[in-house]
Amino acid sequence: MDPARARAGSTLYRSFILGDAQRAGKGFYRGTRLRAPTLSLYGRVLYGNNDPTRRHPEILDGYADYADDFSLEHVPGTGYYIAEERPDIVVDRTLEFLSAGRAAG
Repeated sequence: MDPARARAGSTLYRSFILGDAQRAGKGFYRGTRLRAPTLSLYGRVLYGNNDPTRRHPEILDGYADYADDFSLEHVPGTGYYIAEERPDIVVDRTLEFLSAGRAAG
């Protein structure tokens, strides 16, 4: 992989995540319903744990209440930047998720 492309992709990903988190923290999305099928991958988070025997970290509680089709999956051995740490898993799960939606639609 070209290091310059990897850095550019990582910078774009981090900018998107951090900006969106700030908007969410300010209540920008309050009252919004997510209608598109959504897959959320998570690693170890600050307000939870990395224990796969638990349902999921407490910080992620409640998101499914605002979505029509919300799936949450733990990626062991990762932290905040899963796409950077395990791009293979992100690509594989994304392709599977999108293929499943195409088959259902």
